[in-house]
Amino acid sequence: MNELEAGRGTVDRRLLAPLHGTWQGRDTEAAFQRLTRLSRNFEYGMAESGDVRTLLASMSAELGAQQKSLRQALAEAARLGFTVNSDGRVGYPASPPMRHGGTATGAGGLALGAQGGDNRARAQAIADRIRRAVTQATAIDERYAAALAKLATTADLRVTARTWLDARNDGRLVAGLADTGLRPRIPDGKDPKKTAESWRGLTPEQRQEYITAHPDKIGALDGLPADIRDQANRLVLHETHADVQQRLNALEKPPEQFLSGPTGPVTNPLYQIWKDEHDRLAGQLKGMNAIQTNLDMAGQKNLPEGYLLGFDTRGNGHAIVARGNPDTAAHTAVYVPGTYADLAAIGTGLNRGNDLWLTAHQMSRGESVSTITWLGYDAPQSIPLEAPFRHYADEGAPLLNQFVDGTRTAHQGGSAHMTMIGHSYGSTVIGSAAVHGYLGADDIIFAGSPGVEAGRASELGIGDDHVYTDRAPGDPVPYGGDHTELPGRFLGMASVPGDPGFGGRRLDYGMEAEGFNPATAHTSYFDKNSTSLRNMAKVVTGIQ
Repeated sequence: MNELEAGRGTVDRRLLAPLHGTWQGRDTEAAFQRLTRLSRNFEYGMAESGDVRTLLASMSAELGAQQKSLRQALAEAARLGFTVNSDGRVGYPASPPMRHGGTATGAGGLALGAQGGDNRARAQAIADRIRRAVTQATAIDERYAAALAKLATTADLRVTARTWLDARNDGRLVAGLADTGLRPRIPDGKDPKKTAESWRGLTPEQRQEYITAHPDKIGALDGLPADIRDQANRLVLHETHADVQQRLNALEKPPEQFLSGPTGPVTNPLYQIWKDEHDRLAGQLKGMNAIQTNLDMAGQKNLPEGYLLGFDTRGNGHAIVARGNPDTAAHTAVYVPGTYADLAAIGTGLNRGNDLWLTAHQMSRGESVSTITWLGYDAPQSIPLEAPFRHYADEGAPLLNQFVDGTRTAHQGGSAHMTMIGHSYGSTVIGSAAVHGYLGADDIIFAGSPGVEAGRASELGIGDDHVYTDRAPGDPVPYGGDHTELPGRFLGMASVPGDPGFGGRRLDYGMEAEGFNPATAHTSYFDKNSTSLRNMAKVVTGIQ
């Protein structure tokens, strides 16, 4: 396992990453594809060897329990002066005033004599214990032998969707056998500090068993190291991608889109059902492809390694992706996207995280930076029907607080400078997290905010001088926010970041034309080389 993990690290960090920055052309693309395939082979090898190791460890634990029972029975026999034959029969001396001894078998009968008094009963009990231990050990051996035989791989260097489906099925098989010992010890994830403490108490081998048997649960635990969560979530990503691709391929041809109605064609309801399922699966694939593409960008434009800190397809789909290791970064920025953000559209948020990292890195004076795109909540998917309401933010806020707590808990070597950046409705999530809980941020940036459930910056708990507002001149969202339930109240009036009286500090948006156009202003805050992006990066790196 360690060798495979080291091999993947060598390929990703020492071969793939420099390749992007030093070579160009057709040869580069060919080398990239071959090295990427090698990296996938290492990942698949880690998953399969982890399955084998977990099975063997679980089998050893179960056999160990039977071995302990057997040794206790043998020790008791020796203490009583009984003899145990190789076939499990127990010989015993006569009990006074009896004249004859005998032999007890685990089958419940005595081979010699009908006498023996108390010794006969004791010998029978010991023989029964020996029989139970041997019988159960035999059953355990057979069960695990059958499971190991199913962990077969194909002799093919290509790691395909079918390969990952097999890996998923292998993982479920292993989890089913190993669950008795593992599941009760998985932390509930509610307290990142307790989770981290529990993880530190495990051996490296035990940690790998958890990742192998329950990657979805381990990858979601706030407080664990970034590389552990990344390893677990990449496995979930590969297996989920294969599963969704299979289900999409299995969809039957679409029904007729329209049916004849009394006044003309009408939409076929069966077609709409088919289309909804098709679009849902296709959207999930699009998002997963965007995540994998982003993770593979390490080395391009000097981008550092990416870390998949969270992933699932529940609800609108969720993903948490870091650029640079947050466990070691001096400066960490957490970007929370807003309305319309979902798994299918995650690529936009990931690109913004990359551009923010590149800009902040140039300003960081040699200090390390990590930027995290946090789509850990279900964002509103409609401006008129969902975005005006705060319950989406209030449901996401505790999840964000716990993630930030976990990020700080996992950080190595002192505390990092932490900046929260909320765009659009994402700012409402951050505001709710700060107002209704403990956010743990050093600085907050609200970009294009419709309201943050606070009427003044001072209500956010980090001081006015650490709350920044970025507001494009032509952005209609902050003005529209006054008419929703998202803002807080100042002097009885709805107040959004940037309004007079809200307080905090105003970032210079700049004079870029996109900011004056109502059609483009709201999405322009993270534009490459923009004044807005540079000023956000200054806050992230502590310059502002």
